[in-house]
Amino acid sequence: MNDYIELARELQTYLNPGTFPVAVTILDSEELIPANAKRPVKDMGVPMALCQGSAIARRYGWTIAFGREDIGCGIAAHTYGWNRVTDTRGAIHFLTTMNYAGDENAAAAV
Repeated sequence: MNDYIELARELQTYLNPGTFPVAVTILDSEELIPANAKRPVKDMGVPMALCQGSAIARRYGWTIAFGREDIGCGIAAHTYGWNRVTDTRGAIHFLTTMNYAGDENAAAAV
């Protein structure tokens, strides 16, 4: 982790980006979530989409952690296996229509 902190300092020194750099880690258990991490439902009072969480992390430099209860996005809940849909026709149609997947086979694999 210290390597990433030092890298962030160097990016700030030499590039001075308008937002914070963001990294994503998928944890095996909720016990591994850092103590300072903000949870959407617990700390902000609302479930939210993963893209919203990453935007908050990028803008404010916060560590944001998501679990099943924090997800307010059906696509993310399905994709990460937290809330799989049983009738996949709607999900496949959505994924292909919105160009999230190249074809129905790719959408079904999600």
